[in-house]
Amino acid sequence: MAKKIPPLDELLSAWDGTELSETLDFVAPPARALPRNLILAGPPGTGKTTRALQMALHLVDGTPLEQSCSPDRAARFEALRRDEKLDLIAFHPAYRYADLVESIQPVLARRDGNDQGDLRYSLRVGVLKRLAQHAAYSSDNHVLVIDQIHRADLNAVFGDVALLLDPARRLGQPGETHVTLPVSQEQLALPSNLYVIATLDTAEGGAHNLPPALRRHFVYEMMPSRPEWLTGIACQGIALDKMLAALNARIHWLCGEPWQIGPGWLLPVAEASEPFSALGQIWEQQVLPWLWQACGHEGEKVAALVGTAFVAPLPAPKLLQALSQTPAAQWRNTARTSWKPAHFKALYTSGKTAPSKV
Repeated sequence: MAKKIPPLDELLSAWDGTELSETLDFVAPPARALPRNLILAGPPGTGKTTRALQMALHLVDGTPLEQSCSPDRAARFEALRRDEKLDLIAFHPAYRYADLVESIQPVLARRDGNDQGDLRYSLRVGVLKRLAQHAAYSSDNHVLVIDQIHRADLNAVFGDVALLLDPARRLGQPGETHVTLPVSQEQLALPSNLYVIATLDTAEGGAHNLPPALRRHFVYEMMPSRPEWLTGIACQGIALDKMLAALNARIHWLCGEPWQIGPGWLLPVAEASEPFSALGQIWEQQVLPWLWQACGHEGEKVAALVGTAFVAPLPAPKLLQALSQTPAAQWRNTARTSWKPAHFKALYTSGKTAPSKV
């Protein structure tokens, strides 16, 4: 408990030359208050999952919120995971209520090392129920991180426990609510020290695509693209931060903000032994396919975003040009070997598209 600080004149009269901080106890600032249910939403590469893990550590053991995750942070997360303090799951189309809450599963009881044995059934506890049970008997915070929450059938996955997410219905609250689970017939309620942090990729659908009954229980925090994360990365004189900012500005106007690109896609350039080669690989395998999808596979739009240095029209064969149904050209990516640093610089050094020749 902190000591009461006396008036300044008493402190000065009693001061013996030592630092005042050595004689007084100060209360440490409280950890940042976070909502019980939070969704971090934004374009790909904006660090949503990393941020979710940082928040989980912050809630469980007070780790300061930072922009980067060190190996020590990852090891700490795994240690807390083993202690049933937190967990990380990724939703996908096959994720089920059985995985999140509970189910009955068959177990083959082997005898004397033989493959033959008695078939028995046991109760399998899902990750949400398991963390809720641990949190209910602890004063410490517990956190469930759900990556890509939008990729599962949320009505089917959460089922009757969606109601329990409401902070006003948690244990100890005026609206405390319990549900009877269909398999075990046990009563389940979620304690107030259990947090749910999820990520949502806005390019795959915004929060409006989530079931309304579930959506209203969450607070949303947007994770915008932060080109400044790329400042100072050496790559043949290319200002990656300016390049990404210029590209995202064009994407915003032509395709919409959800299709913007986060700096996470380009950060590996900083650790590459050949940065320009790494940039070319990322550009060819991640950025351009993403832009083709964002533009509905219309080459003219992709060229408007990056220029004809990277996407160019391929004329139709002469024998087909006479046919009225044949397009005059089809747009294709140019050869990666033809890309030069100047092509990338042109994305932000002029208001025009990148030149086709250098």
